[in-house]
Amino acid sequence: MSPSDRDSQSTEPSGSLERAAAILDAFDVSHRELGLAELVRRSGLPRSTVHRTAARMIELGWLDKPQDRYRISTGLFKLSGLVPVRHELREAVLPFLQDLYAAARVTVSSACSTAPVCWSWRRSPGTGRCRCCPRSAA
Repeated sequence: MSPSDRDSQSTEPSGSLERAAAILDAFDVSHRELGLAELVRRSGLPRSTVHRTAARMIELGWLDKPQDRYRISTGLFKLSGLVPVRHELREAVLPFLQDLYAAARVTVSSACSTAPVCWSWRRSPGTGRCRCCPRSAA
C-alpha cells in the first residue's frame, strides 16, 4: 500500500493543521469552554494529541486555558476582524444607518446573520462612527 493510499483511508487527522481544526471544531455555541476529556471526546483525537496540540495552540494565542478548561482565545477573534466580507457589509450598511440616525436621532443598528455568526452594526449618537460587533446567531 502506498503512503497516499494509506493517507486517503485514514479517518484521523494526520497533519498539525487538521488536528488544530478538529480541536477548534469541538467548540460551538453550546460548548464555549471544554475540559480536556470533553475536548478529546468532541474532537475524536487521542488524549496525548489533544494535550500536545492544545498546548501549542495556547502558545500561538489560538486557545486560552483559565484553570482547567480550554476556550477559543481573543487571538482568533482579532483575526476574524480581517475577514473582507465584514468590511464590505459595513460599507454597504453605513450610509443607511447614517440617514436613519439623522432622521431619528437615536441609536440605530442593523444585523446580518450568516450562521453561526450574526454581524451587528451600530451607529451611536454623537460619535459619527459605526461599530461592527460579531455575535452568536443562536
